[in-house]
Amino acid sequence: MNFLEKIWMVLRRPSQLFPEIGLEEVKDSLIYYFILLIFFSAMYSMITFAFLNFGIIQVPELVGKPGLQAVFLNYCLQIFLVLIFFGGAGIFVYAAWLHLWIYVFGGRESYIETLKSTIYSLTPVFLFGWVPIVSLILWIWYLILQLFSISQLHRIPLSHAFFAFLISLVPIFSAFAFLQI
Repeated sequence: MNFLEKIWMVLRRPSQLFPEIGLEEVKDSLIYYFILLIFFSAMYSMITFAFLNFGIIQVPELVGKPGLQAVFLNYCLQIFLVLIFFGGAGIFVYAAWLHLWIYVFGGRESYIETLKSTIYSLTPVFLFGWVPIVSLILWIWYLILQLFSISQLHRIPLSHAFFAFLISLVPIFSAFAFLQI
C-alpha cells in the first residue's frame, strides 16, 4: 500500500487499515510518520509566520522594529526544528510509555505494534492540525483512532485500551499543569 493509500485508509476506513499495518514492517511506518511530521512542522511554521507577519499574533516588544520579518522567519525556523526534534524523539518515548500501560491492561503484542498504532492514529493531526480552528476536533479524532488501533493490534477490549491510554496521559498533563504554575 502506498503513502496516499494509507492516508486515505486512515481517514476513511481505519478499521480496515489497522489489521494491515500489523503486518507492515516498522521501517515503512516510520517513513510514513516522518514524511507527515515534516509536512506538519512546515505548515505549522508557515501559519505561525503568516500570523506574526500580518499582525494576527502580536509581539509588543518587536512592533515597529526594523528587520521584523527576519526575526519572525528565524522564530518560525526554530519552531520547525523543535517540532521535528521533539516529534522525532517523542514518538518513541511516548509509544514506550503507552506500551507499558497497554501491557498492564492485558496487551501482549510487541512495542512495535504500539508504535505503529500511535503513528497512524496521528495522521489526521499531522495532515490538518496546523489549521487553527480544527485542531481540537483532530485531537479527538486521534484519541478515537488510537483507542481502536490499540484494541485491534493488541487484541484487548476497547475498555482496556481506554484505561491504558488514559493512565498514560496522567504524567503528561501533570507536567503541563506543573509548568503552568
